[in-house]
Amino acid sequence: MRKPTAEELAAAGSTLEVAAKAKLGEMPAGGAAIGKIKIATVASIDKATQTIVLNGLAPDSSTTLQAKYPENLAYVKVGDTVVVTTLEAFATNVTRVP
Repeated sequence: MRKPTAEELAAAGSTLEVAAKAKLGEMPAGGAAIGKIKIATVASIDKATQTIVLNGLAPDSSTTLQAKYPENLAYVKVGDTVVVTTLEAFATNVTRVP
């Protein structure tokens, strides 16, 4: 968790989408990933439960997140703007049943 760079502020809201599929003649398979850069505002911090509430990740709502690295909560305060990078991925393949 950190403050966004000038480049991240400029890229806020951008999306990167990647997809792949099996080559012709191979067993069916495929995958897709979507990466997003979002800028959020710290609404509250609870060091006892190691959670942080961010505004701006979802329209008209707050998002509560569990800190993966609780020591990083010491570097932000309520009202700070932070960068959030998300990645959603999906993959599938087909195998023959013997």
